[in-house]
Amino acid sequence: TRAASLSLRLLRSRHLVLLLVAVALIAMSSSLTYITLGLEYLYGQTVLGAAVWLIPANAAAILGAKVVADRLMLWWGVARSGQAMLGGLTLSLLSLVLLGGSSPMAQLILSSALISLFAVGGITIVNAAVMSGAPPDETGMVSSYRGAASALGAALGIVIVGAAVTTAVAATSSVPAGAIPDPAALATGLQANGLVGAGLAAVAAAAFTWAFGRQSGRGLTSVR
Repeated sequence: TRAASLSLRLLRSRHLVLLLVAVALIAMSSSLTYITLGLEYLYGQTVLGAAVWLIPANAAAILGAKVVADRLMLWWGVARSGQAMLGGLTLSLLSLVLLGGSSPMAQLILSSALISLFAVGGITIVNAAVMSGAPPDETGMVSSYRGAASALGAALGIVIVGAAVTTAVAATSSVPAGAIPDPAALATGLQANGLVGAGLAAVAAAAFTWAFGRQSGRGLTSVR
């Protein structure tokens, strides 16, 4: 059909495809699922307690989307601000590597807040880049692609990061299979989360940068 051909034609734009890849990779890298499990099993929090301790991360996400991303786009434009936020996301994920079995819970809470701030701020900027480059009569289709990329990334993130975390914990745990792993093994799982997530975020930053290198930010720097 005509609508279907239009949707496929949109994906011929390498600029758009690279931005959608960045959207998916951000969603893959920034899940707090295993941080939540870390609060429960490493620090003995209940499900409710873990949710309460993640309130700073939720507040940081709002700050990143509503304040930081908006101000950076105003001051620096989309390309530079997106690169800064995705670089910050990579570094904040690497902060998980510093966790050990005896690290204070505050360290994990701080890492989760930084991850949320840079992830949500970064995805806000990338989304703005995606939509600002959409043809006026195709914004709905582009928005659908953006939503699909984010959902796919989130689903794949659980699989990819989850496999890394599970493998790391199983390889280092000193307790029998089926029992709650020891603190050192749980910390190793969070470190794996950080390493894999940082790698995904770094690729997202590269895709975003390449997208602007191919199209020099045309029609995007005015986005706020």
